[in-house]
Amino acid sequence: MNPSWPDQPILRFSPGTDSGTFDFFVEKILNKEKEKLLNASNLQLSEDDNVLVQGVEGSPYAIGYFGYAYLKENEDLLRAVSIDGIAPLLRQ
Repeated sequence: MNPSWPDQPILRFSPGTDSGTFDFFVEKILNKEKEKLLNASNLQLSEDDNVLVQGVEGSPYAIGYFGYAYLKENEDLLRAVSIDGIAPLLRQ
């Protein structure tokens, strides 16, 4: 842990287990080990991407993932992060 970081829990927002986005994330990011995600603390699952967006937007200590369209619709409220140097292209 970096001592300069705030001592706050990270809130996690994920599509529900019936979501194709959940399945893709588990397969590609977690090497098919969904327990890593499902056993995480402070996890909220939702089939409604708007709920996920509102959760992430509502806390400075939140992280989540959902469909690109929801990120694009809410780019003024959310900040995308890059993974392995790849970031979503939002503005053209």
